[in-house]
Amino acid sequence: MVMLLFPLVSMAQIVEDDWIETSKKYQEKYPDNDAIILKSTERYTFEVVNSKANPTVKAYKDVATEYMALKDFKFAPFGDGYDSFSDVKRLKGEESYGKKYKQIALQINDTEASADELFDHDARVKYIILPLKTRGMKCRGEYYKEYQDVRYLTSTYFADKQPIVEKEIIVEVPQNVSIDIREFNFDGYIIDKKIETNEKKNLQIYTYTIKNYAPIKNEFLSPAIGKVYPHLVFEAKNFTTRGGEKIQLFESTLDQYNWYKSLVSQIENNNDGLQPLVDRLTKDKTTDEEKMKAIFYWVQDNIKYLAFERGIAGFKPDAASKVYENKFGDCKGMANLLTTMLKMAGYDARLSWIGTHSIPYSYDLHSLVVDNHMICALKHNGKTYFLDGTESYIALGDYAQRIQGKQVLIEDGEGKYLLETVPTLPNERNLYSETAEINLAGDKLECKVAEIYKGESQTSFLQGVNTVAQNQREKVLKAFLSGSDKNIEITNLSTLNFEDREKPIDIKYDAAVANKTTSLGDELYVSIDFSNDFENYIMKEDRISAIEISDNLRRKFKKTFIIPNNYEVKYLPKKMTINEPNIKMNIAYETTGNSIVFTKDIEIKKQLVPPSGFENWNATFKKLKAMNNEQIILNKK
Repeated sequence: MVMLLFPLVSMAQIVEDDWIETSKKYQEKYPDNDAIILKSTERYTFEVVNSKANPTVKAYKDVATEYMALKDFKFAPFGDGYDSFSDVKRLKGEESYGKKYKQIALQINDTEASADELFDHDARVKYIILPLKTRGMKCRGEYYKEYQDVRYLTSTYFADKQPIVEKEIIVEVPQNVSIDIREFNFDGYIIDKKIETNEKKNLQIYTYTIKNYAPIKNEFLSPAIGKVYPHLVFEAKNFTTRGGEKIQLFESTLDQYNWYKSLVSQIENNNDGLQPLVDRLTKDKTTDEEKMKAIFYWVQDNIKYLAFERGIAGFKPDAASKVYENKFGDCKGMANLLTTMLKMAGYDARLSWIGTHSIPYSYDLHSLVVDNHMICALKHNGKTYFLDGTESYIALGDYAQRIQGKQVLIEDGEGKYLLETVPTLPNERNLYSETAEINLAGDKLECKVAEIYKGESQTSFLQGVNTVAQNQREKVLKAFLSGSDKNIEITNLSTLNFEDREKPIDIKYDAAVANKTTSLGDELYVSIDFSNDFENYIMKEDRISAIEISDNLRRKFKKTFIIPNNYEVKYLPKKMTINEPNIKMNIAYETTGNSIVFTKDIEIKKQLVPPSGFENWNATFKKLKAMNNEQIILNKK
């Protein structure tokens, strides 16, 4: 079948001996990759459109990329994404015939960028499949992409999924267009930058070149690429028309805010139908806090989140009445509904823009890449509450980790805005704790367990359990609590209120645990720590990506093992203490009367760990794994 897919390379096609040697060299270095990029060039150009009705600046991206096969019978997908504001054109592929290239007939695929049922959008991908028929063979792809408005050209990256021998990014800025090219994550990389002036064409030309660049690798706990990979962000500031008129684009945060605000002003709100709902929700509430909660929680519980990025709707909120009638909306529509309902109830609620934790920028960068989310800012009695209607089962005054510490752009009327920051909550907010009393019963451990979930674990728990049918909840909960371990049988599970987002989840149950004891003569080996905490945090030695912990993590365990009457303690594991700036661990076994008390307290703070920190990182979690595997040794009296 492979031979049918890839006919043998014709005699006219040339694969030079030195190409094969080159491919062998790179295959040894990058065994997981099917191809390398020998040379890639991205060229950005700009054109002022002198329309009387709507003068603007178009942007163009020309791309040419040359691949070399590292293995036989492989593919190289080549193309780009587009949407309502852009298009990919003149997409073609070529094969090498010695030093010459010949165009080949390839199918142009045009597909949706995502098939996620919770994501309705106009993002599409146009691409071809370059056939890498034999190792050492070269292929080349070309296309150009047109942006209707320069503001929708946001950023470009040097990295690719394939290793790169050389890549050039060339930006040609005409004299009548003002664009800042902002550089991010250049430290640690050798990137040559050259600036030239072409006086004949009135161009300022910026050329960036990077060589011998490793591929992007999606690995466990990898950070968002904007946080670690070198890239450029285009900040379109202003342009001058043929008639000499200077037109501002995003020269300041105010310009960007005014553009957002202009979209909000286009919303055709007819909210008469909302007033009875607001009156009903607040009717029996006596305090402002109760009324605000009633509205906030109703939106969380009754409006389904559906991301919507189709044309200008990707930036413009839906009318509050439309979201209410549909019973679904994206973050913008849900923020608008929440803001509108709170205003109807007499509160100072405002639409706000924010970048979640995957966005590494703040509003001193003036670009559409700076934010990806909308929420409601509620000002009351000198305090600002940041309300995210898409974050179900979260209490008023609590904030999801993904927006904590992030800058918020808040509307403040015409031509005015506020910049505030979502509070960063202490680690204690995300505390998971477990207490247990453990008795030996034959060859099993009988445990009375209590677990408490707060913060991220609490909201995740409620979001998950409320997707399960009522008659399946106990079965699913038992599987969750046991970790689907057949050696753990859960009984006497307490009945919980899975609607209350304001109280920690407190679960109590009994557990019979098998395969945690071993008898050898007069000695009895017992494992009472079966959490296996963070063992998957030990990274492989060939890891490329930095490590990102995006949540503050806190876990506390206290287990009391009752020593059987006919046994005495022969061995207890030694205490382990790790006290680093972002990681703290305290684990101890102690004898108290006729009991052994096991305590474990682990605190891991949000952090970004570069490759230079991997050795220390792995050493820490290997110590933890060793402690997880420790056993108590008892001896018969």
